[in-house]
Amino acid sequence: MKATATLTSKGQITIPKSVRHLLGLVTGDTIEFEMQHGKVEVRPSKPRRSSAGVLRAHLPRGWKTPSVEALDAGIARYLAQRLKSA
Repeated sequence: MKATATLTSKGQITIPKSVRHLLGLVTGDTIEFEMQHGKVEVRPSKPRRSSAGVLRAHLPRGWKTPSVEALDAGIARYLAQRLKSA
């Protein structure tokens, strides 16, 4: 696979979507650059299979972690609905 990006006057690039997908990167992730023998290796700075990275990649954009109260309320609604059906 080959991908290219253009360096801005501020020294910034946009990582191509295909590369972000391959590395499992989502908004807020950090990456490492390792330089050896004139080559640069780019990789996520966290383990690729961390639970946070895996979950974030599958959640809707902007999803927020629910509070304990919201979880309790959701469980209560589910149980109430289930008892009505029984």
